[in-house]
This record gives sequence, C-alpha cells and structure tokens, in this order.
Amino acid sequence: MVFAFGLNLVLLAGIGLYLLNDDDYREILIWSADYFLDGRLEIDGAFSVRIGHEVELTAESVRFKAYDGSYDLSVARLNVEQRFGSYLTTGTLWINHLNMEDVRGDIRESGNGGDFDWQAFSLPFVVIEEIQLRNLTLAYTEFDQQRHTIELSHITLDDTDNRGPVLVSVAGEINERPLRLEGTLGSVKQLRSRDQTYPVDFILSNDDGPNRKVIELNGTVGHTPLGRSQVDGVFDVNIPELVPILDKDIVADKLGHLQGSFIVVEQRGRWRINRTQFNATGTNAYQLRVGGTVENSGQFELHSEFGVSDPASFGARFGIDLSRYAPFKGKGLISGNKNKLHYQGKMSVGRIESDTELTATLGGRKPQVKGELKIAELYLADVGIDQRLSLPADALVKAGIIPGKQSDSETSNSEVDTSVIANPDVNANAKSEASTPASDDD
Repeated sequence: MVFAFGLNLVLLAGIGLYLLNDDDYREILIWSADYFLDGRLEIDGAFSVRIGHEVELTAESVRFKAYDGSYDLSVARLNVEQRFGSYLTTGTLWINHLNMEDVRGDIRESGNGGDFDWQAFSLPFVVIEEIQLRNLTLAYTEFDQQRHTIELSHITLDDTDNRGPVLVSVAGEINERPLRLEGTLGSVKQLRSRDQTYPVDFILSNDDGPNRKVIELNGTVGHTPLGRSQVDGVFDVNIPELVPILDKDIVADKLGHLQGSFIVVEQRGRWRINRTQFNATGTNAYQLRVGGTVENSGQFELHSEFGVSDPASFGARFGIDLSRYAPFKGKGLISGNKNKLHYQGKMSVGRIESDTELTATLGGRKPQVKGELKIAELYLADVGIDQRLSLPADALVKAGIIPGKQSDSETSNSEVDTSVIANPDVNANAKSEASTPASDDD
C-alpha cells in the first residue's frame, strides 16, 4: 500500500503537470494518505511541488496518524527529489534524495495478533540514492505498556554515483547508551540483479570512549539456482557489550561472544531460515551450541546444548543464588512456534540425570508450562537442598519410614534427622536413614 501511495503521486503529478498548484497537490496528498494508508495526514507548514525532469517535494510540519492508533509519525521538514517517469521506463520508483529533519515516531503494540510478519517481507520497487535523516526518535510501547526509545542523531545512506558501495552511517542512543553503526552495501543495481550477489557489511559499536564492537555482520544477498532470493550471513555478537544496552542490572563481563551463521531463502513469497547455527566462544562461564531451521509456516526446530561448570558465579551475574548447585548440562530439541514451544531432552545436575519433556504455551497474558521430569535417583545436595532434614517423628512413623516403637506422647514432640536419596517410583522412600534422639532413661 505504501508503494501504491507513492506511485499514485507520480501519476497524479504527470496528469496535473500544468493544471495543479501547490494547494491542489497538498489536498491530493492528504486524500491519498487517507485512501491508501488508512490514516490522517496533516501538513501545517510550508508546502511546494516543483515538476520538471525531476519532481521535488518540500513540506514542513508534517504529521501522519493511523486511524487505529497503532502509530503516529511527525516530521519537521521533508524534502524529496524523484526522477519523473522512472517507474514507467524502468519498473522502479527512483528517488534521488530523501532528506528529513526532526523525525519522531510513536508505535504502539495493539495486542490483536497483527505482529510484523518477517517471513512475508519483500522489497518495494524503490531505489533511493541518498538518505539524510537528522534527529530521529522512535518510541515503541508494548501491549503491557512497557516503553522502549531509540534516539538517533543522524542516518546517512549514500550511493549518488549509482555504482556502490552504498555508505551507511548511523549514530544515536539506545537506553542512554551512545552507539554508532557503520557499514557498506552493494549498489542498488546489484540488489536488483539476478546474476550478482549484493554484499552487506555492518559493525555496531559502543560510542562512549574506545570504539568497542557490539555486533558485526557480514553477508550477501543473491539467488539460488532455482531463482529464489537467498541471504547468507555470518555474525559475531559481543555479549559483554550488548547486554548492558538491554539490561543494566546484568553483570555480563566474561560471557564471551556468540558467533554463527545463517542462510535465509525466499520461497513463494515467504522467507525461511534454511539453516542457522551459533555457539559461545571466548568464555568459561558456560557452554552453548544451537542449530536448526525455521519453516515457512513459522514452525522451527533447534538442537541445543547448554552447560555451566560453576553455577554459583554464573547465577550471581543474573541475581540468582545457585551457590549450592552442582555443575549442570543439558542437550535436547526445542520445537514449535511463537505461540507454543516444546522441549525434549536430557539434563544432568551433578550426579542427577533426568529425561525432560516440557510444553510452554505463550499465547494470552498468562503463559503456561507443563511437562514431565523423569529422575532415576535424586541427590538433594546437588540441587542446593540440605540433606539433614528436621521432621516430626510421628510423621515418619505414619509414613512407614521408621518403626513406631515409642508411645504417642514420646514421639509427638520428638524430631528426626533424615538423609534422603529419592526415587520417584516409590514416593521418594527408596533409600532413607533415620535416627531419633536418645531418651533420658537410656
């Protein structure tokens, strides 16, 4: 619909080349936004349209608000230069320059299930040679009213010679952390080519002192032998630099890097992660390896391996006390979709070995988790529980753990220390040791 909106403007400009004035074009824009984009467009400042070999549009104090309240966009000043008739001659809407100042966007999650469908994403037939955005603020409010803000001082994309590479530069703040994104893209002609790959290289860095890489991405956009679009990429995520941007409360030093690769293929208008794999490197705090696929339907299968050799220090980073836990590791298969997850695998904590099967339902406001955990022998000390338990003796007599030799008056106030190794098949009474305090008569 956005593309239809732009094309409609070009056609109207051609029809009314000598017949319409600036006020007429202003009304056409407002009507087109209402018809194609289902929202209200307001242009309260200066407005002009110049038509020649190129169409140049300048507007000030522009605001567009969706009727359903899902987003609200405003621009203090907008300038667009477009090659007149480019779509009719090349099949592509060719924009020479796009300049915007003081851009603000407020996006609100509706909670009605209309989430962005990345698998249906497609590039419009639009070529932009140069983009200059200054002072951009984007705010996203989740359904539970949590709000996230991104502030960018500038965004620049430049391919004015049409040969590439396209230079990309972005600077701004996320959660009060200064960041900078630098990179290069192939030329726009390479992107539209069926026999050339389109290179993509980005580096996101912290911009507060020494230039520290947060994420590095290198990839290509091309086509499979059957003509389907394909994206290949490798990435390196610096966890100690990334986590403080998202959550300041987590101590992320010595958590290493996540390094991996992915292949994404387009088929029948939808994208599918044909293969992905990544693993943790440069850290002794944990071991992680993940690999799998995501189907066109949104279903996925991921094989995972995870282990922690020192639970106490690992848990402390997240504010969790795991000081009495033994080292643990797990291996299994995670499958499902964004609404329902299923895990099946094996896990060990110290001497405890278990088979685990869990299902998590994520739809609705209250996620639900249910499943089955099979343990042959449970060593309580390995999961942080003191084996020396203080229990009333009469309760142990009734449970059949110790013989009932004492009278009720003697046992009602007695206490027994027990050490239990539990087998779930016999109600945790497989092995037990019990002793009662000696009486005064002994």
